[in-house]
This record gives sequence, C-alpha cells and structure tokens, in this order.
Amino acid sequence: MRASERALFAALSALLLYGFWQAGLFQQTIWTVAGLRRLAGVSAIYFAAASLVVWLRPRVRRPIIDWLEIPLAAAILATAFGLLAHFRINYWWLWALFVVIAGSVILRSRRYGTVDMTRREWAAFALTGFPLLLNLLAAMSPESSGDGLAMHLVIPEWIAFHHAWSFDAERLAWAVMPMNGDWMASIAFLIGGELAAKFLNWIWLATLCGGLFRVLRWTLSRDQAWIGVALFASTPVVFLVTGSLFVENLWALFLFAGVLALWDGRVVASGILLGAAMGTKFGSLAMVLVAIPLLLWKVQGDRKAVAKWLTAFVVVGCIPYLTAYVLTGNPVFPFFNGTFHSALYDAKDIVDPRFPRGVTWRLLYDATVYSSRYLESQNGVAGFQWLLFLPLAALSWTRLGQAARLCLVVGIAFVVLEFQAFAYLRYAFPAMLLLSVPIASVVTRDRWLAGAAVILFAGNIYFLGGSGFQHRDLFLNWFDPVEREHFTEFYTPQRRLIAELNRIAPGQPVAFLAGNQIAGVQAPVYTASWHSWKFEKALQNAAAPEDVLKLIERFGIRYVIAPAESSAVQMASVQARNMLQMCSKPVMDYGGFRLAKVSESCGEHSRPAAPPGTYDDKDIRILYRGAWSRDSQFPETFNHTVTYSAVADESFKMAFEGSKITWVFTRAPNRGIAQVSIDGVNRGVIDLYAANPEWQAPQTFDLGVPGSHVFEVRVTGLSNRAAVGFYVDVDALIVE
Repeated sequence: MRASERALFAALSALLLYGFWQAGLFQQTIWTVAGLRRLAGVSAIYFAAASLVVWLRPRVRRPIIDWLEIPLAAAILATAFGLLAHFRINYWWLWALFVVIAGSVILRSRRYGTVDMTRREWAAFALTGFPLLLNLLAAMSPESSGDGLAMHLVIPEWIAFHHAWSFDAERLAWAVMPMNGDWMASIAFLIGGELAAKFLNWIWLATLCGGLFRVLRWTLSRDQAWIGVALFASTPVVFLVTGSLFVENLWALFLFAGVLALWDGRVVASGILLGAAMGTKFGSLAMVLVAIPLLLWKVQGDRKAVAKWLTAFVVVGCIPYLTAYVLTGNPVFPFFNGTFHSALYDAKDIVDPRFPRGVTWRLLYDATVYSSRYLESQNGVAGFQWLLFLPLAALSWTRLGQAARLCLVVGIAFVVLEFQAFAYLRYAFPAMLLLSVPIASVVTRDRWLAGAAVILFAGNIYFLGGSGFQHRDLFLNWFDPVEREHFTEFYTPQRRLIAELNRIAPGQPVAFLAGNQIAGVQAPVYTASWHSWKFEKALQNAAAPEDVLKLIERFGIRYVIAPAESSAVQMASVQARNMLQMCSKPVMDYGGFRLAKVSESCGEHSRPAAPPGTYDDKDIRILYRGAWSRDSQFPETFNHTVTYSAVADESFKMAFEGSKITWVFTRAPNRGIAQVSIDGVNRGVIDLYAANPEWQAPQTFDLGVPGSHVFEVRVTGLSNRAAVGFYVDVDALIVE
C-alpha cells in the first residue's frame, strides 16, 4: 500500500472499531442459543470436510456454458409467464417443458472442461462455499418473512390453485406491480412447491456469484477472485434476501448481467436484461439511467444499435406498466398516484416514513453500523467491507482496471439515485454486487488488506442472524416435529388458520384485520392495510362495531383472521376489535391469532357495569364511538396499549359500579382538550397538553357514594396554543 492508502486504512479501521463500540453491536442478540450452536456445528463439519478436499485437490469436470445465457433464459421465461398469467393455462407440465427447453439451449454445446486448482485456490473456493451453504440452509425453511407471506408467496400459491393470476388491483393494490421475480418463483412452485421456489432463489445467488467470479477473473487470479466472491456472499443482506422469498437476487442478476452485456457489446441482450429488470422492480430505472451513457459510449454513434437496444428494452420492460395502465389508469400503480391518479387508490404518493430519503456524508458509516435505520433488522448487517474498503477503492482509482472503475461508478450512481425515493438496504443490493468488484481488486493486492478481509468475512458471518428475526435459528430441523410445530406457531400462525379456512369454507372471502400474511388463501382476501385501500379506509371510518359488520357484509366476507384476545399484536381499528368480540364466533385459535366466522348481526350487546378494578383501554366494557385508533408501540403505557382520537365529538364511555373513577391518559405536546361528563352531567374539560410526555397521567373523579354511573369523555377538537395536535387518549380506567 502507498502511504496515503495506509493512513486511510488505519483511519477507517479505527472508525469501524469506534462504530462497534458506539452502537454496541456485540451486545445485540444476533442468534438464538440453538442458532449459535448450529452455526458452530455446521462450521466445524464444513471446514473439516473442506480441509480434506483442499488436501486431495480433486479435478472437477464442469459444463462450458455462456454465463450470460442463464439470466437471458430467466428474462425470457419471466416475460412469457407475465403474458400467460392472464389465462388459466398455467400447469406444472407446461412450464416444466419450457424449463427443459431453456436448459437444453444453455447446455447445447455439450462441452465440458476440467478444473485443476491448486490447494490455495481450493481453500479460497471453500471460503466462498461456506456462506453459500449457510444461505442454502436458511432458504430451505418454510417462508416466514413479512413481504414473502404478504406478496411473494401469495402469487405462486394463487396461480398453483387457480392456474392464472387475478390482477385485481382494487382488492390487492400490488396486484399489477412488476412481478418478474414472482413469475419465476411461480414456475418453480408449480413444478416443485414452496421449497422449489425458495431453492430457485438460492440458484439465483449462486449464479450471481458465478457472474461476479467471471468479472473478477478478468484481472485477478483464481484464488483472489474467489476471495472477492466470498466477501460478497458473506454479507448479511445477501443472507436476508436469499433465506426469504424475496426478488432481489433475480433483480440484481438482471441488472448486473445487463451492464455486463453492454460492456461486452451485446446490445440486444442488454436491452432484454435491463427490460426484465424493469419488469421486476420499478427501481431498475436508476440503473437504466446510469447505463444509457455506457450504451452511447459503446455504440459510438451507431443509431441502429441504439434502436435495437431500445426496442428490446421497451418490448420486455413495458408489459407490467402497460397492464397497470390499462387496468388502473396508473402505469406504476399504486405508486405516484398523486401524479397518475387512479380511482382505485388514494390520490397521493405512498411514502414510507420508517426510512430516510437521499444520501448524506454519513451514509456509509450509518448504513454499516446503524443498519436498522435502513432495514427491518438489527445493527451491523449491511456488511462491514463497505466502510473499510470502498473509500480505499475510490482512493486507488488510478490502479483499478476498467471493469472495476465501471462497477465503482455505476454502483455508487445507482445508490445515489435509488435512495432519492427512500434509503433502504435491500434496494441497494444490486450495487453491493457491483461494488464488490473494485473492493476485491483492492483487498487482494496487499496481505494486510487480505487479512482484514478475512476478519470482516468472519464478522459478516456472525451477524448473518441479525438480518431478519426469522433466521436467528439458522435453519429449521425438519426431522424434529416439536421444532416444526414451534416454528409454525411462532413465525407463521396465520398459515395454519388459512389451511383450516380453505378446508371448511373453500372459496369464501376473508378479511385480515391485522397484518398482511395472506399466502395460501384460495379466495378473495382483504387486509386492513394499504394493500386493500378501499377496505382499509372504510374500516378506519367505522364509528361502531355495527359499522364494521356492515362493511364486512358489503364485501361479502364471512370469515376474519385477526389477533386473538390474548395476543400481544393489536388491531389498529378499535371498532374492528369490538366487532370481533361482539359479532363473531371463534373457529380456531393458533399462535395468538384467531379464525372467526362473522355473525349475521351483533344483536343486543348491553355491556355490564364494571365493578371496582383496573380496566385497560382495550377492555370490552369501554364503548368507543368514532374511528378511534389503538397503538401498541409505546412500552410506557399501561399494558403497552393506548387508544386515541383527534376527531371532534368522538367519545368513549364506560358504565361502572363504585364511588370513584380514575381516567389514566397520556399528557404530550400533541394532546388536546377533552370534555368529561358523568351520568350526563358536565364535569368540565381536561387539557391533556404537556411540553414533555407524561405517561399514565391520572385524573380522579370522586362521586362520594357508591352507585351505578356512566363515565364519558368527548374529544372537543380544541387545544391550547402551545399544543401541536388535538389528540385525546385513554390508557386505562380505574374504578373504586
């Protein structure tokens, strides 16, 4: 290393160590006890076997193929499936035939080569194989991720049962979004079920690693290239997107292959691949904008070549957007609906407030150390190599090869553009692949940097479990029925209830009153989320349990799946919870969730007067009128829930037997003024405002003598001048 590089390396190493200390990365619970034992056991067995292989140095025969044809075949199959998904013709045998044809084309040369590697090269290869093995073990567990059960498994399950996709954007807002990743998962699901779909996702990762190795071999030795691949494969974000049924592996494959095809001068192939990426995620537009200058540089004014690229790109990439426009009036539905307004969704753009937008000078440090700001994960899961080696790669610009420079520029530009929407690490995944090229070029030319890379490789491996709560056991032991049952009950209880629903009421519409884990439902389904916007909006506006019942009937719903009364998961709609308690009959409880059949009416539901005691805000004795909301994110509240409203004239009341009642609420800057009455007599107003939050603030009303009374609180819609809101809440009521 040059002096400037040594100084930067020392400074970055110190910064990374400081980040470990500042964020307390090793104080997090990354693995369960079982997961840590399994990681240790798999490591011992794998490296013992790998040592034997390194010592034996076997010669391996492999087929000689054009790597680029693998993503090209996937792009063509996905595009074809997207067209045929409209029709009830999608059976396993049809797509098995297409897959066989595609495989025959890729292997048409029938040529094989012999790989003869040194022990050093085998050792580097074994290093790559270890994270690939861990990713495979994670992928072979049943799908349990939120996005997977809300969308990515929903599509294959539905197509396997109905042999077509519904494209019903009014019922599921994402039904017309780009789905090439889901189409490929559907092909695998039709042929081999859920595990086949998840195994295919791992195949895409292995293909990505093969493509990265191919690029690194342009300038590096075989062992150096495998070390670069190993560092990428060990990244916890890779573990997250491979262990779950996400589409980022295939998406990155299309983008990476599209850029490489341009670099190789294969213009039409690049257009097809980047078009397929657009058919996977709209965010591919960032890469397309970066690739256009490369295209113009490569073709050197050849207008025919540009026309060929553009034709291939538009023909392959426009299909989902044209479908969305025809069915909804918005080509990117439900996004940018404030610009391309569709009556099927709210006339405003979707914004995710959980994640920041844009790029700041702290991004590299924050994303590496405080990963939970950019992903639903623990800290330290972005991969440690980016903070330590990416600035070194930039400093070493003049010593990088052309391919490494290209990947560095394209990768950084992609992140900058992609993060303008919102900074989310899964959406930076294609850039991680590209940036691995200049990083490998840097770390393999100095033994100190190579040693640091091995240390970071080990650190990445340890933090794999922090990438998602569902992978902290590493893998599911299929041979242990107790563990299988625990996995289902703890991670995916809705799937057991869905199976029961399909058995007892096939074809019956169902509503999910909390959460979106709808995979496996074979009938029309509605959720209390943005996925079913019209249903969610009507549910939020319900002022009484009877209103929810009418809404359920209007949508033809006879069954609901919702958190059981004992569950820690809370429904946002108070009236939905009350309807479930008053107007439904339980069918099955499992894992904190309930499958219930909705009654034809709520009937007479006079609520008994509450005797002395403490009553949480979700107690059935408290009658809410209006669209009150319930929140469970504040641990300072009584029993971790609070119910609130800011709409004037909405109210809550409770009949009680006693001489004294205490209203427990929250004082805060966004609180307003409430009017209190007892037995219809005005008892004055209470100002809930406070400059700083005061949890479980009590206000007692002493009636003197015991008796039957009705306590009522009404939202006035007023607040004092210092307040920034009108909210009134109830945390608990205490009767004495």
